[in-house]
Amino acid sequence: MDEARARLATAQALAERHDLVDYLDSVASSKAHLDWFTGAWAGLAERAARLLDDEDRVRLKDRCEAAPSP
Repeated sequence: MDEARARLATAQALAERHDLVDYLDSVASSKAHLDWFTGAWAGLAERAARLLDDEDRVRLKDRCEAAPSP
């Protein structure tokens, strides 16, 4: 779990440095998955909702993630 978080932090730093917005979305999605699987619930619902609702980003439901039906 610590290794996964460290690798995601590295991925996020690289994506930010090179302005790779789609990768930032992927990192955020992966962080949400990691938190879900490890029981890190604090703030998870809010972060997942932002990922689903952010029109300026590649949204989770556009990436074949589970999402409520319209």
